[in-house]
Amino acid sequence: ASPKTRERQVQALLLSFILNHPEHLGALLDRLTPEMFDEDLADLYTFAVECYNQNKQLTKQRLSELISDNDQLSIKESYLNSLYLYIDKEFSDFGSIDVKKELLQLVRRFRKVFLATKIQVMEQQLRQYENSGQKDKSETIIRELQQLTHERRQLD
Repeated sequence: ASPKTRERQVQALLLSFILNHPEHLGALLDRLTPEMFDEDLADLYTFAVECYNQNKQLTKQRLSELISDNDQLSIKESYLNSLYLYIDKEFSDFGSIDVKKELLQLVRRFRKVFLATKIQVMEQQLRQYENSGQKDKSETIIRELQQLTHERRQLD
């Protein structure tokens, strides 16, 4: 599978975890951001976070009802249904503690890949700014790169 396809699969698996175990969403709020997901999945993630923030005791059933009632989400119902089933196929024999542990490991790996990709893109931007003599933009990118690199190292 291509890196983009693999990234999409990881995004789908993360959302499958969230849809099936919204009780663990609180542990993810400082680790995942909507920008880490493709647009349609980012909308779903953002909506799940909003639902969780309104009710910390959010259940799978209640989240499913809220998603069904929301006609603003751009995700197809068939794809959404596949997300609910995805985790069952991959982790059907995991207990609740194992699910949370596996989820946190998956998020960590996903963040590492996301940050590495973002660093690559910013390094390209930096080269463009340096080549065109835009020193102020270069300095801003350098500071952002230092922060991202620090974040990335903390995940090792």
